Amino acid sequence: MRAGLHHDTHIEVYKITKDKVNFKEFMLSDEMMEKVMDLKNNAESDESLFLQMATSICPEIFSMEEVKQALLLLMIGGVNKEMKDGMRIRGQINALLMGDPGVAKSQLLKHISTFAPRGVYTTGKGSSGVGLTAAVLKDPNTGEVTLEGGALVLADTGICCIDEFDKMDDRDRTNIHEVMEQQTISIAKAGITTSLNARTSILAAANPQYGRYNKTKSPHENINLPAALLSRFDILILLLDTADGERDMRLAQHVTQVHQKCAAPVNTRQNIVPSEVMRSYIAYAQTFTPTIPAELHNYIVARYVEKRKFQKEGKEELSYTYVTPRTLLAFIRISQAMAKFHFRNFVEQTDVDQAIKLIDYSFRTLQEMKGERAENRMFSKYLIYYFDLIFF
Repeated sequence: MRAGLHHDTHIEVYKITKDKVNFKEFMLSDEMMEKVMDLKNNAESDESLFLQMATSICPEIFSMEEVKQALLLLMIGGVNKEMKDGMRIRGQINALLMGDPGVAKSQLLKHISTFAPRGVYTTGKGSSGVGLTAAVLKDPNTGEVTLEGGALVLADTGICCIDEFDKMDDRDRTNIHEVMEQQTISIAKAGITTSLNARTSILAAANPQYGRYNKTKSPHENINLPAALLSRFDILILLLDTADGERDMRLAQHVTQVHQKCAAPVNTRQNIVPSEVMRSYIAYAQTFTPTIPAELHNYIVARYVEKRKFQKEGKEELSYTYVTPRTLLAFIRISQAMAKFHFRNFVEQTDVDQAIKLIDYSFRTLQEMKGERAENRMFSKYLIYYFDLIFF
C-alpha cells in the first residue's frame, strides 16, 4: 500500500452501521434535553439565566461580563437569509478583542475554539493565505490536482478563532474580507476556478503594535488594521490593563484562588452551568429561526437613525468606529441571537434593547479613549501656550 496500487480498489458492502454519533444528535438526546429544560424552568428569570450562562464561560477569568455575553451570543449566532435571486446575508456574528497584552484574550479564544462544536484555532503570524483558505495539491499517484481546505473552510458552520490578528500580512488579510461578509472563498489556482463555503463566525484578537495601548493615538493607529476590515466586525471591544487599587485587589485574590484550587473560586463555582449542558443548550437554541415582527421594524429604524443623527451632529463621537449600515445588520443579528437563546421564534423589544446595549458597550470602550486623547491634546495645547508666555 505504501508503494501504491496499479488498479483502483473497491469494497462491496451489504450493511453499514454508523459508529460515531453526530454532535447535535448526541447533544439533543432525551437525557440532555431534560437537563436543558430543567435549567430553563428553574431559572429566576430570562435575564438571570443569560447572566449565569455568560458567567459559565471561562469562570477562571476574572470579570469581563460583557465580553462573555458577546461570546455566548456569538456561539449561538443569528439567522442566515437567502434571497430569491440567490444572494445570501450572513447570520454569523464576528467579534474582535483588542487591547493590552495579558488581559486573557488568547485564553478566551482557546476556550471558545474547544468549546464550540466546530471550532478551529489559528494564529495570524503562523497562518498564510493558503493555510486560511485552501491549498492546491497534486496527487502523487493519479496526478490529479485537488483542493485541501484551510482553517476557514474547516470551520464551516462553526467558529474560527484567529489570534494575533494584527500580525497577518496584508496579502493574507485580504482573504478574510470575502469570508466575513459573503461567507465564501473564491479560488482561482492551477486551472481550478471554484467557490468554497466558509459560513463561519470569526473571533479575532489583536495586540497594539506599540507593545501597550497608546492612549494618545486612535484605535485604528494602535491596532494597525484597515477601516474596511474593522467595519466587518459586529462587536469591537477594547480591553485595557488599567491600574485600579480595588479592582487589582479583587483580581489578585481571584487569580491566587484559581491557582490554589485549580478551579474557579467557591463563590462563583456554585452558579456555573456544566459544559455539557451549555453545549446542549446552545445546540437546541440554534434550531430556532426567529423573525422580527412588523411592529418592531420602526423601533429598530428609529434607534439606528438616532445614532446616525448623533454622529452627524457630533454629539456622540464614536472614536473612529462610526455607525454604518453594517451596524444596523449587527443590531438585527444580535437581536435574533437573543431570541434564539430564549427559545423563541420571534424577536421582542427586550432582545433589541439588549443588542443595542451590548453594541453601545463596545462603542463606549473606544469612546472613553477618545475622551482621554482629547484631554491629552488640550493639556499639550495649554502646556505649549504656557511655555510660549515664559520664553517669549
